[in-house]
Amino acid sequence: MDLNQPLNHQTTLSTPLTPIARIPLHHLQEKVLTHVPPPSDIVITLIQGVPYAIADRCAHAGARLSEGTLLQTHVRCPQHGYLFDIKTGKLITPKGLCEDQLSYPTSVEKEEVVIWNPLPAIVSP
Repeated sequence: MDLNQPLNHQTTLSTPLTPIARIPLHHLQEKVLTHVPPPSDIVITLIQGVPYAIADRCAHAGARLSEGTLLQTHVRCPQHGYLFDIKTGKLITPKGLCEDQLSYPTSVEKEEVVIWNPLPAIVSP
């Protein structure tokens, strides 16, 4: 994979990312929330055939977003009803009461969805 190619988030990467999970594409369904177990702990879905992934534990109280509901492109937290955009991780509502969810870049390679670590690697001198 050429990491300078835009991924589904339309972000051009300037530093190499590392894959943190791989899922067979046939395990995912359109607009169905799927939990990726620890150590990843991510929720992923397909929207118009494109995979999107965010942190599965709600930043507010830790509920699993994969147990919530998907409304168009918004994930509703099952505990308090907070809405997050599955494409970006941004909190939609209620504003100011919770932080955004970490969003993970994804790509499809040979019938596998690759979830990439969005955080820069820490290199020890």
